[in-house]
Order: sequence, then structure tokens, then C-alpha cells
Amino acid sequence: MQEPTERPATSAMYAIAASLASAAWDNAGLLRTDEPNSELEVYLYDWALVLVVIALDLFESHTELLLAKRFRAAAIVRRSLIDYAIRLRYYIVQAIKPMTAYAEKPSIPLDKIKQQIHAVNDWDQSDASLISKGAEYDHEFWPDSLKVAFEQYLANPTDPTQRNTPAMAYYLINNEPKMRGMYAPAAEHLLMRYRAAVAAWINQSIYVHGDQGVVTDVIEYKNNIKTGNIWRLQPFDFCSTHLLSAIDYLMHMNDSVAILRGGFAWGTQGAYLSAAKLWGESWKI
Repeated sequence: MQEPTERPATSAMYAIAASLASAAWDNAGLLRTDEPNSELEVYLYDWALVLVVIALDLFESHTELLLAKRFRAAAIVRRSLIDYAIRLRYYIVQAIKPMTAYAEKPSIPLDKIKQQIHAVNDWDQSDASLISKGAEYDHEFWPDSLKVAFEQYLANPTDPTQRNTPAMAYYLINNEPKMRGMYAPAAEHLLMRYRAAVAAWINQSIYVHGDQGVVTDVIEYKNNIKTGNIWRLQPFDFCSTHLLSAIDYLMHMNDSVAILRGGFAWGTQGAYLSAAKLWGESWKI
């Protein structure tokens, strides 16, 4: 079996990663200082702030892992970046229809609109006291009221743990272009990115779950025969592909901030041009 061609990351790629991380932090600042137009938008802004900040932390950790050549751990972190990017966009797009209906007919009870917006439901279910108590104490010592509340939390069909990343991505594939009124070329490019993200998420899940995919990542085979070699660390350097993929996910989150804010966020258009150039150059390495 022919060994794959390695594609190490360049200093220019790491430079754009650092610049994009700085832009993401600036976007977090914008989300904190903006004044949302409605109570419903507050939920989207809060979710955006939380997800962008954690994604930024993960993105910078991912870069450090690549530099340390810890490619398996980097894959797990990169999978989480996909989770955050898809979830944020899902919350924004899924809220469009009910928020538009409320804007056109303010007489609709606000609580009824809230029930239709997943970002609102998920935020209101993130009961801080419930989650903190659940993390700190054994379930057997919980008071009955907390046990009941926790069971209701798990049973609720709008619970975010029941809405996985591929499902949210396919919702976006089927709905986002039409709901945002996107032109065909832009829509097709976006859908291509979603499909690629889902494929990457599935591929990187092997490290999370330890399924069959990890076997040949540790034990070397040639012509379907074990060679006896064991790879303690993943031996092939595809840092350029890994880093540029992570850059794409963080740019997608910056785009989501721009959509939420009505058109502007740091690290969007210019970052795309730079990343596209580097992506083309990576295949010449």
C-alpha cells in the first residue's frame, strides 16, 4: 500500500489561523456590546457569544496540538469545532420563520413564539443550578424535585442532546438557502461545505468512539497483512489540511455572527480570500 503524501502546514497558514482567532475574539466583543433588536434576539446573541468563545478556545488548542504533532487529539477537537459551527448556524436559521411571523404579527403571544425557537428552548433548559448540581453530586443524593426535573429535561424532545450535528446540518442543507434567499452559486458552495463538514465529522468520530476505524490508525497493514509496526502517534503529517479545515469552521462561525448582526463581523471576506489561496497552495506541497 502506497503511503499518503504528507502535507505539513506552512507559517503562512499558522499566521492566518492566529489572525482569525483574533477576529473571533473581536466578534465576541461585538456580541457583548451590541443591543439586540428584541427579546428573542437576545437568546441568539447569548448562544453566539457562548459558542464563539468556546470554539475559539478549541481552535487555539487545535493549533497547539498540530504543532505538537498530536494529530488524533487534534481530530477530536476539530470534530467539536464542527459541532459548534453547525449548532450556531442552526439556531440562527431555525429561528428565522417564527421570528418573522412575530415581526409581522406582534399580537401572537410571545410565549407561543418562544416554544417554536430551538435556541430559546435549549437556553431555557440549560438550568444552571440543575446542571451544576448534577455534576457535583451523586444522583442517589438528589432531592426528589431535582430528580423529576432532570428526568423531564432528558425526556423533552427539544433537548439539544436529541439533536445531533448531522441532523442539524441536513436541516441547513434543506432549508438555509431558501430561508435566507441565497443566490444559486453561493447556496451551492454553502451546501458543499455542509456535506464536507458532515463527512469530516463522521470520520473524526472514530477517535471519539474508538470504533473499527481506529484499528489501522494504530496497527500497520500492508497487503492486508500486519507488518508488526505499531504507531503510538499518528505518523503522517496532514497539518495543512487539518489546519485549513479548522480555519473554515471558525470562519463559518464568524459568518454566523455577521448574519446575526445584519451583515458585519470580523474575519469573514478577507479571511476567505487568504484561506482559499493557501488551500490551493497546500496541494502543491
